[in-house]
Amino acid sequence: MKKILIALCLLFISLVAFAQESGSQAVLGKWYTEGNKSVVEIKQIDAKFFGNIIFLKEPMDKNDPTKPKLDDKNKVESLRNFPLIGIEFLKGFKYDGKANKWVDGAIYNPEDGNTYFASMVIEKDGRLLLRGSLDAWGFIGKSQYWTREPSAN
Repeated sequence: MKKILIALCLLFISLVAFAQESGSQAVLGKWYTEGNKSVVEIKQIDAKFFGNIIFLKEPMDKNDPTKPKLDDKNKVESLRNFPLIGIEFLKGFKYDGKANKWVDGAIYNPEDGNTYFASMVIEKDGRLLLRGSLDAWGFIGKSQYWTREPSAN
């Protein structure tokens, strides 16, 4: 009887651990940003989540269509000559299993060169709700809905 109880406890613990792992992994993959302007690929490195721009609807510079769009509004001058495709757009998110969302992250906005506090949650309809804000609590900011790239399913 004691062995059965121990086995059941171990099974329960492994199921809970698996549920949390699969929950945290749900955000991984490729996501269309609002308006389908770009695609961001979200990856996990250790226990944190990061996202890079991998596609732009308009990847070329408007003034010189032979050159890619650059991160020309970056606050760090030495980074302004890097193409937007490939830049790290989402940084350092941690998965909160109790709330089933990704928190304590940051989102970089290449349109103004600023980095904002951010959180993410996958809605019941499968869209990713991303909230960027000036404050760590998310009171002053904007939200966007992203959709998963169809080939990622």
